[in-house]
Order: sequence, then C-alpha cells, then structure tokens
Amino acid sequence: YMLANGFWNEQQEQQLLKEITAEVEAAVENFNQLPMPAPETMFDYLYETLPDAYQAQRAAVIKGDES
Repeated sequence: YMLANGFWNEQQEQQLLKEITAEVEAAVENFNQLPMPAPETMFDYLYETLPDAYQAQRAAVIKGDES
C-alpha cells in the first residue's frame, strides 16, 4: 500500500533496516556487557513470595548442589 501510493520506497526501507539493525546490535552489545546474574535470581523475581516448594531448590542452587 505504502509503496503503491508513494509513501514509502526501497531506499527508505533499506535505510530503516540499516538503522534498526545498528540499534539492535548496540542493544545486544550493551546487554552482553552486563555482569552475569547469580543463578538463584531465577527464583527471586518469579513470585512476590517464593512458595515453600521452591525454597529448597533455591537453597540448593546457592549451595551449588547439582542433584
């Protein structure tokens, strides 16, 4: 529709793709520079209050148990 009506063209498309690709690559690079979170944080933001059933699992992760 936009191409057919002259609102958009191939040059604009390529420019937008170039800009968006650079923006995404910069965001990925920024993310990759962040420190790795501690493994137990996967439990910390799952529930407002961690259910008892997961308390032992979280403790095991902190302790480093792989069982």
